[in-house]
Amino acid sequence: WSINNAAISLDGQVVVFESYDTRFRGDLDRIPGGENHLYQKNLTTGELKLVDDWSSGSLNSGGYQFSISADGAVVAVNKGQDGIHVKNMDTGTHQRVDVSIDGVIFDQVGQYGSTLAVSPDGNLVAFTSGSTIVTGGSSGPQLFVKDLFTGEISIASTSKDGEIGNDYSINAIFSFDGTK
Repeated sequence: WSINNAAISLDGQVVVFESYDTRFRGDLDRIPGGENHLYQKNLTTGELKLVDDWSSGSLNSGGYQFSISADGAVVAVNKGQDGIHVKNMDTGTHQRVDVSIDGVIFDQVGQYGSTLAVSPDGNLVAFTSGSTIVTGGSSGPQLFVKDLFTGEISIASTSKDGEIGNDYSINAIFSFDGTK
């Protein structure tokens, strides 16, 4: 049984991991060249859930980066050109993150080593994108933060006067308390 990337919740009760091993999906024998998927496992109850069940394909189509909230209930994944997605594992709800409140889908998502981060409380997702649609043609990827409840997206890589950065923003991370 092989596991690739993994992240564990702050309390150590939940782990999210990536694997090509089809036995995690219930296959009796491993199928060579299986599809790469994300799974969430509750280490107390043993319950195993498929994270990326909203997709008809596996993670093979692009980005493998993912991030989890402090309790492991909210999982965000960068699927490259298929966008950045988030799923609340407690409710089963899924949404695409790189879509503005007006329904504009970001271009150039998943490029430039785009990173993402879920805030500790699971309410915000920070991600990088070279989207020229949203920024009006800035030079290089910028850092965005989406509020999962309101749908609003702000550009974090701006000056105090609101000027958009003119170089690459490549890493997304939240402070421990999620305020920064």
